Order: sequence, then C-alpha cells, then structure tokens
Amino acid sequence: MITLRKALCVMALVIPGFVGSDALLPLSAQAESSSAPGLSQAQTQQQLAKAHINMRMASGLFRAGKFEQAQNYISSALDIVRRVRGKNHRDTAVISTILASNMQNQGMLEEAGALYRSGLEIAEKVMGVEHPFTVSTRDSYALNLDARDMHEAAEPLHRHVLKTRERVFGTGHPETATGYARLGSNLDHQGRYLEAEAYHRTALIVRERAFGLNNTNTARSYNNLAANFDKQGRTKDAEPLHRKVLKIHLDIYGPESRYTAQSYNNVAFNLSAQQRYAEAEVLYEKALDIWVKKLGENHPSTLKGYSNLAMNLVKQDRQDEARALMKKAMSRARKYLGDTHPQTKFYTKTYQTYFGET
Repeated sequence: MITLRKALCVMALVIPGFVGSDALLPLSAQAESSSAPGLSQAQTQQQLAKAHINMRMASGLFRAGKFEQAQNYISSALDIVRRVRGKNHRDTAVISTILASNMQNQGMLEEAGALYRSGLEIAEKVMGVEHPFTVSTRDSYALNLDARDMHEAAEPLHRHVLKTRERVFGTGHPETATGYARLGSNLDHQGRYLEAEAYHRTALIVRERAFGLNNTNTARSYNNLAANFDKQGRTKDAEPLHRKVLKIHLDIYGPESRYTAQSYNNVAFNLSAQQRYAEAEVLYEKALDIWVKKLGENHPSTLKGYSNLAMNLVKQDRQDEARALMKKAMSRARKYLGDTHPQTKFYTKTYQTYFGET
C-alpha cells in the first residue's frame, strides 16, 4: 500500500518542481505554465494553489491517523486537479492513489480499489509501465485485491512487480525481497503452499543478508515462513520461527506494542493448533489486552483478537464464553466495518457455524 512517506518519495520523482516534504501535492503549475480549458492562467494557478493547501491540511491529518478528516481535503484536491489538469494527468494519478490509501486505512476496500485501478491506468499511459510510481501503484492495487480476497486477480500484478524489481534492483535487493514475500503470501491465500514456501525462503535469505537476524524486516520473513508452515500442518516447525519473531518484537518494540501483540497472537494460534489450549489462551489474552489499550475496542485487530480467543475457548468446550466473544466481534464488525467487509463475513459465518444464530 502507498504510505504517506512512499507517496512523497515517488512524487519527487514524478512531478518537476516538487519541494517541501510537508506537502502532499507539489504545485506542478510552477513547472507548467499553461492554463486549464475555460480558465485563465491566473485562475488555473489559483485553483491549483487551493488544491495545494488542501493537501497540506490532509498531510497533517494523515500523519495523525485522522483518515476520515483527511479524506475531505484529499477528495477536494482531486476534484480540482481533475477539473484543471484533466482526468489523465499525472497529478490526478498521484492524488487518486493517496486517496485510495486513505480509504484503505478506513476499511473502504472496494472504493480504494477503484481509485488504485484508475491511478494505475493513468500512470501506465502517462509515465510508463516501469516508472517507480507505476510499479508502486501496481503493488498497492495488488495488496488491495488481496485484502478483498481476490487473490487470483492479484497474482499477475504481484508477478509483474517482482519481475520489474528483479530487473531494476537485482535478486538480492531488499525491495526485491518484498516482492518475493508478497507473491508468497498471495500464493498462500490460494492454497499453493509449496510454491509459496519457496518465495518465503528466498525473501528470508535476502533479508538475513541485508538486515541481519535481529531486525524487523527479517522478522517479517520469519513470520511469513512460520505462517506457511502452519498452513501446511507443520506446526512444530513453525513454532520456533514464531517465537523468533516474538523475541525480536519484544527487543525492539517492547511488551506493549501492537506489533508484539500480533506476535503473541501468532504464537497462540500455533499453540492452539498443537492442542496446547491453555498456553494459547494466556497469549491470546495478552494480545487482546494490548490491542484494546492501544487501538481501541472496535479496531479490526481487536475484533480479530476477540474471534481468535473465542475459537480457542470453543476447542475447550467453553461455549458460553466463546459465544459472547464471537458475538462481540461480529456485531462490532458489522457496525464499524460494514456487512461486506471480509472480516464481517468471516465472523458472521463462524458464528452461524458454531452457535447456529445471528
């Protein structure tokens, strides 16, 4: 997904005259003096200045995680740029992807996907298929499709990104390792675990060489390979990898970080799969406690924590406790994520399967 930092970096490559790192939208009018259809040059400059101000406002809100408030400013800037520069201008592509990222952060996956696709189509026409911004947008669109469980549609995009990175950076570069990892995760979701394992192992080798063993980038590959082993039923092989990730996150982030919470959750999931339910319960509760404190009771990670703890309780025949937690996950997902969100669908189906009601 295109983050704010990545957006700023690619925009420096895309648009002449881009300067201040505190603004999302450079005034490309500074480098392009032509006026928009129906507007004088002064009116064009005035409109683009307004878009620039909107994106500066959005920048601060984006950094603060206030995505809903940022959306209004980004949408307004996009409307201006489409009107002034045209639907197929590079600025339109850039702001479309930033708005997509902002929407994705709010769980608006379908809306974000439409904007990523539009931004990608423009970028391919205007900048070329291998321009850094185009590759980054293609990567973001692939991740969006994965988030919507459209893994077969995402696969060719992941392969395109990986092929480009191998050619541009070489097979031993960290950027290429990200390509291996994301394609591996995509194949995992399609149930093609042996193919996925090979990509995860390649990514791990590259990251160990590039970053060392006690690094968060390397931890991602340990985690990906561990998850792959879990899906193959190789839970005992996976456990030491999950514990490596937990140790790295404890060392780097501390015991109360949301990243550490995810690691507790992953170890717990592995232990539960080994029928070590009491050990798993302790770690599930640790993860959930951190998520509630750090992210709030309605965050997608917190809802996942309720669901995971509920399923661990089901396996211990503690149905009443499990029902209450799964119902909480389902009802809050419906309210805050919407009925069409993949998490909502999963919790609803799980609740119906185990408790026979909605």
